[in-house]
Amino acid sequence: MKKRLSTILLILLILVPVTFQIFRPYVLGTADGLAHKFRLVSFMNSIREGNIRPRWLSDQALGYGSPIFLFNYLLPYYVISAIKTTGFDIRTSVQVYEAITIILSFYFMCTLVEPQII
Repeated sequence: MKKRLSTILLILLILVPVTFQIFRPYVLGTADGLAHKFRLVSFMNSIREGNIRPRWLSDQALGYGSPIFLFNYLLPYYVISAIKTTGFDIRTSVQVYEAITIILSFYFMCTLVEPQII
């Protein structure tokens, strides 16, 4: 029990500064971060239109549309859309998703490397 508590405290000490940096008003070091947010808005519009699995995003490519989701993964867009429906804006929804991803990645990395840690 004492080992588990110290491990959880160590995880919090490592993850709090990392995830705190995500919630800044701007993000450095991204080449296509804004493009993903634009795709997310188009994805959510397509979901509202009744497309369960959007493939064609009509807002892309200067209004001509583009089949981005024939080639791109969809799970993050579904998760971020679910976060967005709780009342967050697009930027905060993406930041919450990134924080969840970092926390879960760290947790599963610890459990796969050393199953007795957590």
